[in-house]
Amino acid sequence: MRREFIVPDDAADEARRRLLRDLHDGLGPALAAIALGLRAARHLAVHDPAAAGPLLARLEEEVHTAVTDVRRLASGACPAVLSRLGLAGAVRAHVATLTDRHPVRVDVQCADVPDLPVGVQVAAYRIICEALTNVVRHAGARHCAVRLRFDGCLHVEVVDDGIGVGNAVVTGDGVGGAVSGGDGVEVGVGVGVGGDVVPGQGAGVGVGVGAGIGLGSMRDRAREVGGTWRVEHAAAGGTRVAADLPLAGGV
Repeated sequence: MRREFIVPDDAADEARRRLLRDLHDGLGPALAAIALGLRAARHLAVHDPAAAGPLLARLEEEVHTAVTDVRRLASGACPAVLSRLGLAGAVRAHVATLTDRHPVRVDVQCADVPDLPVGVQVAAYRIICEALTNVVRHAGARHCAVRLRFDGCLHVEVVDDGIGVGNAVVTGDGVGGAVSGGDGVEVGVGVGVGGDVVPGQGAGVGVGVGAGIGLGSMRDRAREVGGTWRVEHAAAGGTRVAADLPLAGGV
């Protein structure tokens, strides 16, 4: 009797993993923003019907943009907003959409950021969008700062004043592996369920952090361009997400 063994196609598995991550990182924040917009439109339809129409028109445009981005993801192309506006412009556009529908204030600081390799731009943009999605959905923050700085390496930072992560420090190797906690605090790591982050149970860990799809995706984005990534307690309270992305990995 002959037995046949199916050998997994590692290349195909990797391609599927990348596609799933791109859908999560690209489509996820877009749909979250549209959902916030629809919630606002529902409120306006009752209290200010004249203002609901323009908002619904913008949401229709965003749906068309999301459809276009899905097609670009399927073809492996760069996100349309990056091609059109560049990294700094794309980040500002995303922030404008987010803050238009959510009461968090977001300041964007881009200091002397030159033209960058496409891979580095995509990694930075996706990390920022995912970090901002976590701020809106989990951190309970009132203010957030997005900083982009270049000194031969692109430094990305998203800092909020929300619930924070206690003394936890999650590095690129921490998601799905060991996580260190400062001052002897044992850290409980959450698990992503359906794209949401379920908070960990360890002492000092806030709702803003869990080892869900989003954190793993930010880690992978940084790693793929040879960079590093971490999420930690911000000095003034809240959470700090930071990534250092070298240009050499972004060809």
